[in-house]
Amino acid sequence: MDFKTKFKKFRNEKKLTQKELADKLFVSRTTVTEIESGKIKPALKIVTKLSELSGLSLAYWVEGSVEKDFNIYKPLDELLKTLILSDFIKADGKLNEVCSKLILVTLENNIIKKIYEDVKGEI
Repeated sequence: MDFKTKFKKFRNEKKLTQKELADKLFVSRTTVTEIESGKIKPALKIVTKLSELSGLSLAYWVEGSVEKDFNIYKPLDELLKTLILSDFIKADGKLNEVCSKLILVTLENNIIKKIYEDVKGEI
């Protein structure tokens, strides 16, 4: 199911008007209308807020289904091992400043890339 369909389905299931959902997402009613029609793709902040409101993961909204298989965490496990071995993460679990920034930038860039790839795939 594409994003616009899930978005509209969520709104209808919660019995929200476009204006009510817009208020909850801190956007205009026009933005909700355009997302539902597929005219525009939502910004990351909208998808994040939608995830919070719905109780569904970002993966559900971005990828199309709730991830039930935790194999998606294998790359994260490998990244953590590498960061520990390279002393970016100390034995007490504390991150140094460089590691914190590196992880945050990497996550943000990959989230944006994933959203762009999924949105592009829906066009």
